Amino acid sequence: MLARSKTAALNVVVGRSERVTQRTPFDYDHITRHQSRLAFAVKTAVLELSRIKNLHISRGNLALADSSYKEIIELLDAPAPLLETVEIVDANLPVNLFAGVSPVLTGLVLSACSFNMQLPIAANLRTLKLCNAPAESKVPVDQFISALSTMTRLEVLHVIDSLDHHHDDEDDTVRRHDDGVTVQSPPVLRVAKLPELTELSIDTLLTNCIFFLDHIVSPTFTRVSVKYRMDLAGMDDMDDDISVVRGFAEKFGPRVRGPIRSMKLHKNSIKVWRSLHTSSSSRPASPPDLEVSLPVLSTYEPAAECFIRSLDLTHMESLIFDCPFSLDLLKTYFSDLIHLTTVQIAGKYAIVLLSALAVGLPRSRSATGAGPSKLKFLTLETLGIRGWDFEEAPTVFHMLKSCLMGRKRAGTPLSILIMDDCVVDANEDLHVDQLRAAVLRKLVWNGLHIRALSIDSDDE
Repeated sequence: MLARSKTAALNVVVGRSERVTQRTPFDYDHITRHQSRLAFAVKTAVLELSRIKNLHISRGNLALADSSYKEIIELLDAPAPLLETVEIVDANLPVNLFAGVSPVLTGLVLSACSFNMQLPIAANLRTLKLCNAPAESKVPVDQFISALSTMTRLEVLHVIDSLDHHHDDEDDTVRRHDDGVTVQSPPVLRVAKLPELTELSIDTLLTNCIFFLDHIVSPTFTRVSVKYRMDLAGMDDMDDDISVVRGFAEKFGPRVRGPIRSMKLHKNSIKVWRSLHTSSSSRPASPPDLEVSLPVLSTYEPAAECFIRSLDLTHMESLIFDCPFSLDLLKTYFSDLIHLTTVQIAGKYAIVLLSALAVGLPRSRSATGAGPSKLKFLTLETLGIRGWDFEEAPTVFHMLKSCLMGRKRAGTPLSILIMDDCVVDANEDLHVDQLRAAVLRKLVWNGLHIRALSIDSDDE
């Protein structure tokens, strides 16, 4: 087939299959007999690298020996003048990948691969995704920034668990004076200017994350995902971590503009969707997605009007004990959420979260200049509760009553969602004791499977 089409561009997919077939019982002799043929067929295809337009290589469902797979990867050291997109999984790539010749390469996706970031093939990339690099192949973040500085056409950048610590002072280059004294000379680190970057996703250690974002220059993003991991076991370092996060918030926060519409808080990160305010028709109409970490809220200063409508706390149950400052942070932040329509909570610590909402909250901005006041949820329409224990039901609903005290009657009833089922409307008012009794009956009748309840709360 390859001989009959000597000039046609090829799309080569190695190892990805929609269907997995397996003999029963598993025929190892059959695999052994075909391993050499399979390796030969794959090598024959990869040897046509100069004609390949799109290339995907992974072990997938192939029964290739490690040595055969390594030999296939080593064939990628030839020029690839037609290559546009590459996706490679679990490979130690050649140092001179594509012999440095791939002038039209625009998409590069590497998962669990080692990769030489200094290759000239990256100059025209529009999409770069690096995921789960082996520990010995992680790229120092400062070297990665230097490499990015040559990728000025980059539009999409994903870096997931692939960065190593930047060089410390003792690792910097040294310079010897004429008098024989050796001093450290800090390396020249270029700032990566990426004028076309619109989508950024990074997941790495906190210090790497801050260093990376501090050396990226880009206009307003349309979609941003930033996650980091920090060691909460050493609480002595918490103040230092928070100070670093504050610096991150000051430098990175202004790049995504517009009022916040929805926020999702969970153990490692927060999702914030911001509507994009721009008159340029070239910008996408959908709001950008910014995902940052919880401590950033400690520096967040809401505008005169905070437009958050939806708040999701369904994955925060462990964070409130892993990170002691988070409850005070939530209380302070919630004081400005005066337009909430939907709140979701979950987990066995739902009581703690409810208590954070129920207590008096200090208002940082008040039209009357009054002191601390209770958050009244005047606009709340839906409150979702999932995953709480049967024994905690009375306490949960006691907290609910405390949260709803003083709530003005809205045009639509407040829907309290239990578990993940649809809302069942109930127009009549229910006293909290009646509500608790009804829920407990449903717990017994349905074997702990609750459909849903809806109540309308008065100012009591």
